[in-house]
Amino acid sequence: MPDFSLVLWGLLIVAAVVVMLIKKDFRDSAVATMTFVSENVPPFFCRLSAIFDSSFKVSDVHAIQLMIEQMNEDNEVKDLGCYSVQFQGKKMRIRIKAEIHLDLEDNTKEVVLSLSSRPELVLAINRVMRRFAEEYEN
Repeated sequence: MPDFSLVLWGLLIVAAVVVMLIKKDFRDSAVATMTFVSENVPPFFCRLSAIFDSSFKVSDVHAIQLMIEQMNEDNEVKDLGCYSVQFQGKKMRIRIKAEIHLDLEDNTKEVVLSLSSRPELVLAINRVMRRFAEEYEN
């Protein structure tokens, strides 16, 4: 009869290695954050995709917008996913989170987007955010 404790220890070690590999991308991460009117989220991601060697797909932008539209509680926070991109010849991952703020009097929805990734990519994202804010007066 096999020793199940060895099997369990083996599974535990494999799980720990997988978690370490997943967390590796975000170990030294930085975060870029900005508040948007919900209608400005798709144009922002289209603008952001221009800095990538390979960009978000249109389907990714639509999926993000759909997830945001489904958020209908004030102060609701949701992880919108982790996306792989090419930036300056390197494969990187971006984790995107959104927080919703509803103004029931004006019937508006503001979205606080947080994008976390490697510091060099976050610096580039911050530059895009500043230019976008100037243009759209966010």
